[in-house]
Amino acid sequence: MMYIELDNYAMNRLMSNFDPKTQVVLLAAEDGISPYNDPLDITMETSFTINIVNNDAPYQRWFDMPVETNAGTWYIKATSKSLLADKMQLRKKNNFGGLALDSVEEGRLVESVAIKDATSVDIAAYDANQNGPEIH
Repeated sequence: MMYIELDNYAMNRLMSNFDPKTQVVLLAAEDGISPYNDPLDITMETSFTINIVNNDAPYQRWFDMPVETNAGTWYIKATSKSLLADKMQLRKKNNFGGLALDSVEEGRLVESVAIKDATSVDIAAYDANQNGPEIH
């Protein structure tokens, strides 16, 4: 079972932007396959973001696997499981701040993890764009 432990710095950064009563957290691999991702940018580095969305957003279409954390249950895409580890830590990267995701077994997994407010993501626009232009 996957588990992510947030240090105090990570917990404070998250909780300053997150209301657990009305929102849910998505740990998103930046693969371009969901409305919560930026357009795909091909790099050699694995990239993840923490996306805060409203409880009623249809995130389950993409984020179908729960991951337990000391900040509650988060969700990932099952397809990104191989990029993660069983025991992870989200913590302050260095004296300048920033967040990094580390594996207890494997060391640093993600050099820089951003927290994004994704509560205003337009799912309908994303869906329309995925279908391509209408042909008459």
